[in-house]
Amino acid sequence: MFVKNSYQKLSLYDSFDDMPKYLQDYLLNSWAHTFQKIIFPAINEDRFAVLYSDKGSRPNTPVNIIISSLIIKEIFDLTDERLVANIHLSMEFQYALRLTSKKRPPISKNTFFNFRKRVRDYYQENGIDLIQQEIEALADIITNHLEIEGNKARVDTFMVSSSARELSRIELVYSLNAKFIKMLSKSFEDLIPEDLEVYLEKSHRNDVIYRTKKMMKPKAN
Repeated sequence: MFVKNSYQKLSLYDSFDDMPKYLQDYLLNSWAHTFQKIIFPAINEDRFAVLYSDKGSRPNTPVNIIISSLIIKEIFDLTDERLVANIHLSMEFQYALRLTSKKRPPISKNTFFNFRKRVRDYYQENGIDLIQQEIEALADIITNHLEIEGNKARVDTFMVSSSARELSRIELVYSLNAKFIKMLSKSFEDLIPEDLEVYLEKSHRNDVIYRTKKMMKPKAN
């Protein structure tokens, strides 16, 4: 079920207030403050409502947090693993995503996998890339306002959306292969090629998907 998360206030028990002043000052003068103040509120969550059911069910992970995370992932060139770890462990990332009032960020290792699948399915059915549309709408705001260590942050709108699509395709192929190998293991284990037995290891999905970086840009001719 789609639920908007367009504005989050700092609570009375926000962890930001418990920080020493010099650390608060650091955040207030960092890229994270610009991000949470200007870019985060500019995200159009309604664009993504079509991805979710209108029936009563468990609310979605806030779209503005997901899109913000994908932008940050592109800027810092992170894997899903590093991104999720930073969201949970870094006050700077939590501040950028307005999560300092949360006991635990609403992000898990499957959050981006599930979101990319929804976006991919919608793209296949309608020919509309919602991520690309949103990043294009935010590109000028990011370029004009966001600086990382004194340099203007630039987000390649094509790369954010194409990376999401490519990772989604890899995830789809991986899931199909893993299901097939696991099915064989139940009755025809001898038929599994030795080099495909890794699909039976719990950590293999992380090695292939969770730790995969964005796709490389095609070289110009």
